[in-house]
Amino acid sequence: MHAAIEEVATLHRAKFEINYIRGVPPVVNEPDVTELLRRAMSARRGADAVEDTEQNLGGEDFS
Repeated sequence: MHAAIEEVATLHRAKFEINYIRGVPPVVNEPDVTELLRRAMSARRGADAVEDTEQNLGGEDFS
């Protein structure tokens, strides 16, 4: 990241400063709780109501 920003800044004869503060870690679902919810939803709505999806960062803005 630093190198990319430096290249763009140099191209435009600009100065830059990076002030990065690490935020909170991503949400990671606990397997035991996930399984509990899976069983509850399957019992309530049927096995077809629950499906796995690939991990993505789409929900990180809401976590």
